[in-house]
Amino acid sequence: MTVRLVTLRRASGSSSFRIYTRKLEDALRAARPDGAIEVTELDMGGEGRRGGVIRPTLGHLFRGRPRDGSIWHATEPNTALRGVDVVTIHDLYPFTVPGLMFRIFRSVLRRSARRARRIVVETEVVRADVRRYLGDAAWAKSRIVPPPFPTPPWGRAPDAYDLLWVGSLERRKQPVRFLRQLAEAPAPRRRVAFLCHRGGFGDAAEVEQAVADARRAHAVEWITRDVSAGELDRLYRSSRAFVSTSSLEGYHYPVMEAWSRGTPAVVPRIEPYVQIYGSVPGIHFYDPAGSFVPTADQALDAPPYAPDAALLRSVSREGVGAVLWSLYGEVEAERTGRR
Repeated sequence: MTVRLVTLRRASGSSSFRIYTRKLEDALRAARPDGAIEVTELDMGGEGRRGGVIRPTLGHLFRGRPRDGSIWHATEPNTALRGVDVVTIHDLYPFTVPGLMFRIFRSVLRRSARRARRIVVETEVVRADVRRYLGDAAWAKSRIVPPPFPTPPWGRAPDAYDLLWVGSLERRKQPVRFLRQLAEAPAPRRRVAFLCHRGGFGDAAEVEQAVADARRAHAVEWITRDVSAGELDRLYRSSRAFVSTSSLEGYHYPVMEAWSRGTPAVVPRIEPYVQIYGSVPGIHFYDPAGSFVPTADQALDAPPYAPDAALLRSVSREGVGAVLWSLYGEVEAERTGRR
């Protein structure tokens, strides 16, 4: 059985979905070193230099994959063309916001769900959204497979920042809210790494003003460039706490990336955070309607912790890869039975 992962060729190699495809390939090879795995990249016009959001394409209407007996897994809905067996849907965000682009992409999501024999989602909250927005038939063929996270080597770096925020201008990431709450809590002065790409549909001017306001009270470094894996690792290890202000997420990789390195994570009490982390050490929940600052102060004063071993095993490359190979076997058996 050959597995073909289908992803998009982008101007930026740091696109989150392309990174996800690489992690998926690593997981499959970790679980089955002799497995036949290939990656197919599709060209996609209109992408920004940093990738940006997934843009709908007319290719989704007309293009198809050859039926060569392989298991075709589209790692994002935009590549779930005709003939694809499995599609990963990371979240149903396009159903929650207005605009022509998102209206078109809602059609792409529905079409992707109809075409696929199986739908991979990363959390139960996304699976519930599949049922809500795509119907019972899509929900019935959806399966929960967490994204793979190889456990990073243990060790901290000298403190360079008190707080780290990672995201983009996307409104659901709420960068302005993060900065405004910082500005309203002027003491003590904090060292802040604000890793916020200019991609997305947020208001760059509003974020710029919020950064200026926050800088009156705190040492805020706004990082807009693409950072290497090594630099991102150093940011996680040298920050005393990671903060999320997201209002809606499918999984949100930075929380796991920070937490797994021993950096406490301060997150709103929303799904999927509650589902994924529960009450494990190192995760600090705050009321999403309130300020994160008091909880961040508690996290900064908390003693060191060891990441929960069972949670790390559940998202390891070997564990996730084994689940995926089992899923592909299920699809193969179904296809064979229909012939």
